[in-house]
Formats: sequence, structure tokens, C-alpha cells
Amino acid sequence: MFFCTGAYSTAYSINNCLQNLYLHMRLIIILLLLSCSELMAQQYSTQSVSRRMDDLSSLNPQAATPNVGFDTRTSALKGSEYLNDTWLLGGIRFKGEKDYLENLTIRYNNLKHVLEIQREDLIKVASTDNIDGFYIVGPSKKKEYKSAVNYKDENGEKLKGFLEVIEDGKYQYIRHNTAYVKNPDYKEEFHMGSMDYEITHTSTDYIADNNVLFPVKDFIKAKKKSNPELKKFIRINSLIIKEKDHVAKMIEFLNQNES
Repeated sequence: MFFCTGAYSTAYSINNCLQNLYLHMRLIIILLLLSCSELMAQQYSTQSVSRRMDDLSSLNPQAATPNVGFDTRTSALKGSEYLNDTWLLGGIRFKGEKDYLENLTIRYNNLKHVLEIQREDLIKVASTDNIDGFYIVGPSKKKEYKSAVNYKDENGEKLKGFLEVIEDGKYQYIRHNTAYVKNPDYKEEFHMGSMDYEITHTSTDYIADNNVLFPVKDFIKAKKKSNPELKKFIRINSLIIKEKDHVAKMIEFLNQNES
């Protein structure tokens, strides 16, 4: 009886040890599998990040978030302030005077609406405060400019700077040249675009009647209704408002045929 009991106890202990060993083996295998899975995930993640960085570099080698420090570019102001970059021969007419002070070397700052006059080693600046107009002799022809303060648009607003006179007379074909600084179009979230500011030049054409400025299209349309001869002249000569030299011919016709 005692022998049987002892044998049973020994068999039970062996069985219990085997079960514990089995559980420990399973635990070790699970831990090994988890470690391998984590290692593979890290390797995939590293490859994925590397691939994305390569793609980013191929799209824009200099692009990166400025706050991180990849992009070392700085903003700059591009373009010219001047209507003509080179100094040209011309003349100015002071306020209240009829004659021009001639043989001057000048250039017009289209951004600041001032005229620069080169005198030996000095540069003088004139504006609508002290001159009524000026002219420049360009590569093609002489161009005349009048102070914009003597004119106003149909809403009573005055323009800045000077107006280029394309066709003079009772009706004046006039161009207002101006410039502005265009802001950068850089998009930080996409790391795309330019960080530079750019000086952009624009021009708007008007017809002046008694020093009131009207949009070209509106003026010609109204004149065609009230002046059949102008309408006939436009049709015979196949003139269109979109062509600036055609508009000059229309205004020249009006000045020659209207008293």
C-alpha cells in the first residue's frame, strides 16, 4: 500500500514537471515570435521612411520645412522699379512754365512715381509736386508724359504719378503705367513656390475728355453711337479696340473731324 502510494506520487510529480516545461517552451516560442515581428516592422518602417525621403528629394532638393532648418533660402526683391532701366535723353517742364528744360539724362521710377534726373555725379528727384510733365527720347520715338494730378477718372478719383500721352488733341489717348510689389507664392505646407518678392509692371489705357479719364472701350462705344462717321471709319479700316495702334487712329480721326 505504501509502495503504490509513493509510485503514484512520483508519477504525478513527473507529469507536473512536464506540463510546466511545456508551458515554459510555449512562452519562449511566443516571445521569440513577437521579437521577430517587431524587428520586421521596424525594418519595414525604416525602409518606408527612407523611400519617402528619397521621393521628397527627387521632387524638390531644396525643399523642407523652414522651422526644421532644411531650407536655407532667403527672400529677395526681384525686378526693376524703372519704366526704362537705362538713362535716356529728355526734358522736364516745371509747374507754371510752358517750355521744357532740355538735354537732361532722366529715367522714370514706375514704382515710386518719381522722375530721376542725373546731373554729373548727383541724382535729383522730381515728382508731380514740382513738375507738370516730361519727355524722353527712346529707341523708337519721343514719348511725352503729363502729371496725373491734372486729371481724374469718371468717379472723380485722381491717379498717381505721370500719364503717357499716346495721342494728343481735344481727345487724348493716355496710358497710366504703374508698378507694385507682388508677394511670394511660397506654400509652406507643400514646400513649393517662390520666397521672393517681385516688382510687377502694369498699364491701363484711357481716353481723356476735358481731363476726365474714361475706359477706352466705354468711350469708343459711346462715340460710335453719337458719331456715325467714326463708326464708318472703323468699319472701312477694320479697326478693333483691342489693338492699341487702332485706338490711336480712332482718336486721331475724332480730333481731326470734331470741332
